[in-house]
Amino acid sequence: MQERPLTPGTLDLLRGVESALLTLGISSFLYRLCCTFNSANPLLSLVYGTV
Repeated sequence: MQERPLTPGTLDLLRGVESALLTLGISSFLYRLCCTFNSANPLLSLVYGTV
């Protein structure tokens, strides 16, 4: 049995999953960065909390 070539729909789906995972990774990284930043600078987190 031969493997069928990937259809455009499958490729789009894979690309969508890939971009979603990438977005999740970036947002979790930014979230971690913000948490580290806030714990290192309580004054800044107070300022951002009031804004």
